[in-house]
Amino acid sequence: MRKLRAAIALTLIGLLLLPGLALAFSTTAKQGGFFKDAPNQLKDEADGFTLQIPQGIFLKNIQYTVTKVDASQIEMPAGFFLTKAVDLTFSYTQNRPEYNFVKPIRVMFTFDYIDFKRASNLDTSQPIERFCLGYYDKNTGKWMQAPSTIFWDGQSGVVEALMSQGSGRYALMWSSAANPSLSTKGGDQIRMFLNYEPLTAPVPPFVQNNRTMVPLTVIAQNMGAKVSWFQDDQRIEISPNGVKRVKLWIGELRADNDGTEVYCEVPPQIVNGRTFVPLGFVIQALGAQINWDGQTRSIFIDKELSYQNS
Repeated sequence: MRKLRAAIALTLIGLLLLPGLALAFSTTAKQGGFFKDAPNQLKDEADGFTLQIPQGIFLKNIQYTVTKVDASQIEMPAGFFLTKAVDLTFSYTQNRPEYNFVKPIRVMFTFDYIDFKRASNLDTSQPIERFCLGYYDKNTGKWMQAPSTIFWDGQSGVVEALMSQGSGRYALMWSSAANPSLSTKGGDQIRMFLNYEPLTAPVPPFVQNNRTMVPLTVIAQNMGAKVSWFQDDQRIEISPNGVKRVKLWIGELRADNDGTEVYCEVPPQIVNGRTFVPLGFVIQALGAQINWDGQTRSIFIDKELSYQNS
């Protein structure tokens, strides 16, 4: 059975590595490989640990290992409490860990109310911003705090930070300092990511009739699509590949998807000089996928990529 599972795994990896295959890579495995020319995600729900890695972080395909650490066995500096920790190793070649990536990766730890009570020594009146992410530098023997963002709904939360240290020990820490300065609380604004790279919009997305409305030009241009505007009939045309055409009209539910009549659940509209369209409709028309993370109010757009194995 083990040999069969290994053969299946190798077959799947081989398919992923075929040149020209378009995909993003997501895994829950504690040991495996990431691809140089694709966005990668590792989501370890059991240990409450997530990595999101944009395309182009690595010089070539890389191996990783994640090992859970018993936080109670780690000695911390005065004023800090260790909630969770993992040892993360990246390596291009065996027994040679890689450090200090040229671009940061997004590191996230989840926590709950019990973690909050334990870290605060049962004083939950303390600010939740005392949580932060940290990295242990084995060369100096010291912990480093990372500027962190905290999303908290009163019962469960996520702490995230951009970190570029590479291999090492990553942790969710609590600081008892009276005025912690590195953590901020996430707001209500919807965030957008394309293949784990943040998208910045001059006018933020909003929700209408349970549908997320997004600025069209920000989405289309970042996905390589052409957008044309026709004033006479208030028509928008989107061409993701120069051949296919998607037509929408301001204020109207009807739409045309490459000659097929379809309907939007919310009509396109102009807000503060920007054209907003329903995200789900446009993403489907552009041949991508979306995932919504309600905890961090984040939209993750997965645009398929073609890449070569190396």
